[in-house]
Amino acid sequence: MQSVCTDCSGSGERLSAADRCKGCSGKRITKERKLVQIHVDKGMQDGEKIVLHGEGDQEPDVAAGDIIIVIDEKPHDVYK
Repeated sequence: MQSVCTDCSGSGERLSAADRCKGCSGKRITKERKLVQIHVDKGMQDGEKIVLHGEGDQEPDVAAGDIIIVIDEKPHDVYK
């Protein structure tokens, strides 16, 4: 039976306990919540996209993803 190494997660690299970061335990990734403010311009249409480049999930040795926000206009009796 074969399985992935629990120490290196199959990467082939091991860090000694003294060299490991206390925040991530040597996994090189930490979870973080980030508040992002979006400015919606006047006159933006339903379905229009706002793209935040490089703000998505980030991992070592991988390009960061983009966050894409799509405007969803709700109907209103008076305003459009």
